[in-house]
Amino acid sequence: MGKMFADISMSLDGYVTAPNDDVGRGLGDGGECLHNWIFGGPWTYGGDAQFVKSGIDRDVIDEAFGRMGAVIMGRRVFDIAEGWGDEPPFRVPCFVLTHRGQELQVRGATTFTFVTEGIGSALSQARAAAAAAGGGAAAGGGAAAGGGAGQDISIMGGASAIQQYLRAGVVDELQIHLAPVLLGAGTRLFDGGAVGEQVTLAQTRVIESRFATHLKFDVVRENDLPAGLSKPAQRALAGAGYRRLAQLTEVSEAELGKLHGMGPKAIRLLRDCLAADGMSFRAS
Repeated sequence: MGKMFADISMSLDGYVTAPNDDVGRGLGDGGECLHNWIFGGPWTYGGDAQFVKSGIDRDVIDEAFGRMGAVIMGRRVFDIAEGWGDEPPFRVPCFVLTHRGQELQVRGATTFTFVTEGIGSALSQARAAAAAAGGGAAAGGGAAAGGGAGQDISIMGGASAIQQYLRAGVVDELQIHLAPVLLGAGTRLFDGGAVGEQVTLAQTRVIESRFATHLKFDVVRENDLPAGLSKPAQRALAGAGYRRLAQLTEVSEAELGKLHGMGPKAIRLLRDCLAADGMSFRAS
């Protein structure tokens, strides 16, 4: 199973957009500087901006697109970006969190599925899509040409989507592209209480460019799986990336049973522990 990584640009004072973000100015008034690293320098919504990857920033972008097999995003991000036009850069299945259902959209090599059943359903669908497709076909042309061969899932925003998945305890990595600017106002990524309990991060990489400092962290999660699990079952769960009971709500009993070392006794124990906390495995 691939990893789930949140990836977003942020100002030094913690904002992922400037004020008044809307269609035609997705990063808000004066927020373009958050994406200078993507455009290769200063740009404006009123100008004829083009993606011009260069140097370290190009490598960071290519790495992110190369590993993704599916993308999860909030409805507001989709609406403000106007679906990225006829040829979105992702070239993999995308899942949009929304309260307003609508038909599947196919735009170029990218599909948009609108998920009304919550973050758990979106994650399950994204995992299945990434595993089945192994990501899209690699594409060239333009800084944001996507379609990797990976099976990882990218949460590209907005702030609310990243906060919800951090609270759920299912994010494996957090990558923040820190722009050298103080915006002073806008949309905060980590507002008070936004991610629930304390989240411990382990820094794994720092890359500096002229326009951003690219920070990568592993999310360190306490293991709350039952102590009564056999050693083979513990190894099977750890190898698949499961460390918390809440993560098991995204997998069915049948899928769990396919892991080497997971026997009926271990699955019964996990089922009972989930039930005690008001949770359950995902329905097959």
